[in-house]
Parts: sequence; structure tokens; C-alpha cells
Amino acid sequence: MKKMKQKIYQSTGILFLLLLGLAGCKEENYVFSNQLSKGDPFDPNRPVQVTSFLPDSGRFSEKIVISGSNFGNDKDAVKVYFVDGNIEKEGAVVSVNGNSIYCIAPRLSGGNSQIKVVVGEKAEGIAPKSFHYTASAQVSWVAGVGTLEGTGAFYRDGTLAEAHFHKIMGIMALGNDQLMTFGSWESAANKVRFISVPENRVITIQDGVYLGKPAINEDKTIVYATTLNPTHTVYEYRRDNGWMPYRIGEIEARGSGYDHIQGLVMMDKAHDPNQEWLYFCHKDGKFLRYNI
Repeated sequence: MKKMKQKIYQSTGILFLLLLGLAGCKEENYVFSNQLSKGDPFDPNRPVQVTSFLPDSGRFSEKIVISGSNFGNDKDAVKVYFVDGNIEKEGAVVSVNGNSIYCIAPRLSGGNSQIKVVVGEKAEGIAPKSFHYTASAQVSWVAGVGTLEGTGAFYRDGTLAEAHFHKIMGIMALGNDQLMTFGSWESAANKVRFISVPENRVITIQDGVYLGKPAINEDKTIVYATTLNPTHTVYEYRRDNGWMPYRIGEIEARGSGYDHIQGLVMMDKAHDPNQEWLYFCHKDGKFLRYNI
């Protein structure tokens, strides 16, 4: 009976050691595979080499895999540059795995660019061939019939597809796919118009005014504009009032004849906490400001 108990104890001990050994092996395998997925760290005593990349051509935001050696495993230490003559543009590095880099192509001019990989700011490697970038048009229609009904001096409100624009001199983006346009001096153009893509409409909110380029506050809730010629009437257009015009003051003429104020500028809150100044350039070569 005593021998049987010893055998049971011995068997139990062996089983426990086997289980412990298996558990240890499982943990070691996990650590090894996890390290392998990151690749070897960068070795400053070895060169950085770029052997190939795929695809060999593409557009803006093209996903590119670069192959080579000694890239390391620290994504933040790796930079990928697309070099076109004297211009270098940095691509976005997504991941690095020792011998490969996954990155996104930046916006480039059309043509061929060299791909350069820099690790740790100094060590660099250049791909043996060029990446061919194809520039793609990023322009799409918003509103207006264009020249479909001729090019005469006329305007029309309505839906985005019905509206007609004539000699727009200034545009202000209001956010949320909404804009304001400011027209020239001609009767078919001297208007402030509101465009709303979500509402599919174009309306005239002010008529018979020839204004310079507008300014807007940081919160995009108030737009400011002034008449181009003296005496310069200053208008504000508020979001909470449906962008309707409101006269807030005048800027006196500073000379004889035409006294153009081509446009206004408002600083951000970091430089003008109350956003109380409108800056403009006068034709006599002076920069001035108007307190609102």
C-alpha cells in the first residue's frame, strides 16, 4: 500500500511538471511570435537598404509597401520621403516590421519621385527605381448652370442646378457645406448670395452692393465685409440672424478719387482674443485696422 501511494505521488508530480513545462513553452512561443511580428530593432552599424516597393505607381493616398532591410521596429523613428527634384514630401508611415514599411503616399505633382527611407534621422536608403505619381483632379460641381444657357450678364436664384452666377469677386466658406459669394459692380453681379448644399438652394441676401473680399470670425458665426469704394460701409452677417446684412459702421476715405479696400482680414482668438479688429491694406501702402 505504501509503495502504491509513492507511485501515485510520483505520477502526480510528473504530470504537474509536464503541465508546467507545457505552460512555459506556450508562453515562450507567444513571446517569440510577438517579437517576430515587430521585426528586428534598428542597427546603427548596418546600412538601411531599400530593395523594392509595391505598387510602382499610384495617386494621392496610395497604399505602398516598401521592402528592404534594417528599418527597425519603431514606427516613430522611420520617415518615408517622396523626392521630386529639390522638393521632398513626407508620406504617412502606418507600420514598420524590420524588413518592410507600410505607408501612404502624400499629394505630389505628376511624374516620377524617388522614395527615400530615413531611420533615426541619419541613416537613409533610396529605392533603386522611381515611383510614378498620377495627379488626379479634385474638383467637383457644387452649384450653377455654367455656360449651359449662355454667358450673358444675368443671375438667378433657385436650386443648386438652377442657379446662375456672374462675376463673383469673393467667396466665404461658412462650414457645413454652406457658402456666401460677393459679386462685382455690375447690376447682375453686385449681390451677396447664400449657397446651401444640404438645403439645395441659392438665395440673394443683399442686393446693389459692391464689396471687397470678406472676413470671418474663428467660430464661423459672423462674416464682415466693406464696400470697395468710399465711404466704406462695414457690414456684418450673423449666422443667428440667417446671414442677413447689418450695417455696423463706416471707414472714412483717406484720399481723393477711388479709395479701394480690396478685402478684410480678422485674426484668430490666439492673437485677438475678442476678435474686435478688422485689418485691411490701403492704396497708399499703409496697413490699417478697424475696431468693430
